[in-house]
Parts: sequence; C-alpha cells; structure tokens
Amino acid sequence: MSGAEMNEMLGRAVKAHERGDLETAQRTYRKVLELVPDHADALHLLGVIADQQGRHEEAVELIGRAIAASPDTAVFHGNLGTALLALGQSGQAEAAYREALRLDPTYIDGRLNLANLLLLRGDADEALLLYAAAVKMQPFSVDARLGLVAALIRKGRAAEAVPHISAAVQLNPASARARDLAGTALRLSRQPAKAVMQHRQAVALAPDDLGYRENLATALVKSGKPQGFAEAIREFEAVLARQPDRLESLIGIGTALVRNHTPLAAMPYFERALASSS
Repeated sequence: MSGAEMNEMLGRAVKAHERGDLETAQRTYRKVLELVPDHADALHLLGVIADQQGRHEEAVELIGRAIAASPDTAVFHGNLGTALLALGQSGQAEAAYREALRLDPTYIDGRLNLANLLLLRGDADEALLLYAAAVKMQPFSVDARLGLVAALIRKGRAAEAVPHISAAVQLNPASARARDLAGTALRLSRQPAKAVMQHRQAVALAPDDLGYRENLATALVKSGKPQGFAEAIREFEAVLARQPDRLESLIGIGTALVRNHTPLAAMPYFERALASSS
C-alpha cells in the first residue's frame, strides 16, 4: 500500500472517530497497524478511544507505544496524562502534562488539564498562572475563563473573577457551569441578588445537578430575605432526599432554619452533620 493510500485510510478512520462511530474508527486504526505496527497516529488514536471507553490501562499502553514511535508530539503526552489521571496516577499525569507543554507551550488543552489537576490538588497559585496564560492565548475559550474564575475564587479574589465570568457567560449562555460559577463569584463579591439569578439559571439548565441546587440554596440564605429562607429550605430538602448525608446541605438547611426563626427544627440536621463529619 502506498503512503497516499495509507493516509487516506487513516483519514477515513479519523472522520469516523469525529462523528462518534468508534467501532469503525477502531477497526480502521487496527488495519493501519496491521500494515505498520508502529504507526504513531494510529496507536495514539486507538489509545484515545480506549480512554473514552474507560479502558484506561489499555489507553496508557497504546499511547505509550505512540510516544515511543514519536516522542516529540505534545498531544500524545497530553492524552497520556489524561489516561494516567483516570487511573489515579496524578503524579505521572502531571509529569506527562508538563512534558506536553515543554514540547509545545501553545498546547491549550495540555495547559488547561495541568491547571485543572493543580487546582484540584490545592495548588491554586500555579493553576492561576496557567489559566491566565491560557486566557491570553485564547480569549474566547470558555474553559480557560472558567478555570481562571475557579482559581481566583479559590484564592479569595472573587471580585476579580466577575469580569471573566461575565465574558464566559456571554461566550456560552447555555453553560450551567458558567452560570454556577458566576453565582458563586457574585455571592462572594456581596452581590446576593445577582448571585441568586445566576444560580437559578444554572439549576434551570441542569436541574439534576445537586451542587447547583445546593449553591442556589446557599445564595438564597445569604440574600437574607425571609422568602429566600423558605425556598432555600426546599432546595436543601430536595438535595438531601437524594443524598441524606451530604454535609454541606445538612449544615445549610440547619442554618436556613435558624435564620427562619425555627432553631429547634434545625437541631436534627446539625446533629446529622456532626455524625456525618465524625
């Protein structure tokens, strides 16, 4: 088979992969590997499918072989990091992300994945720098904006996050995560009415997300309005109906009941919260 024919076969596989026909894509990638066992792109993309389907160990093996065949391809290292992280190997995932950025500092996905990992681990300082650089590189990236907002909130700089979250909401008004982060930034910036509005939008967009409902309830309590307390209690009750031991909601509903002048009704929730946290 000529090089042109090989590229055509690989191109067909990539198109099948992009449209979600993973079975056809896998079959075609494997045909490529039958002809060229160390074909780096076919190995890598087969590994990406394995990772998408939850076969993370296989993904690490396949992408590792791709890296052996083409060690200087940044995206290979980035996707290796994602597969390693899925296996709980955060240290090795971080090393893979850093290698991806060393090879290609403009690789946005690698930059964001490293920042997400660092923020999750509690290193908000470096994560903040990575997100800020990503926003400068791609100002229209919603993920970069939301990451920057999350890092600023973690650093206690919610007021600085508001312009970025406004931009993210404008870029993707249907993003529930953007609306939820907007609410959090506004609440921490002491703009409770605006915070409640954004949290309502998040819940409307993703009504099954318990975190969004919990954040709406928290914002309603912070608003200090009597009608808000009653609504917050209903929201916390809806969360606890699905997760009875959820600590934030147990404390939240107890606080709402106290603020609503029914402290005796709050006591069982605080007791459950203490039992849950011990």
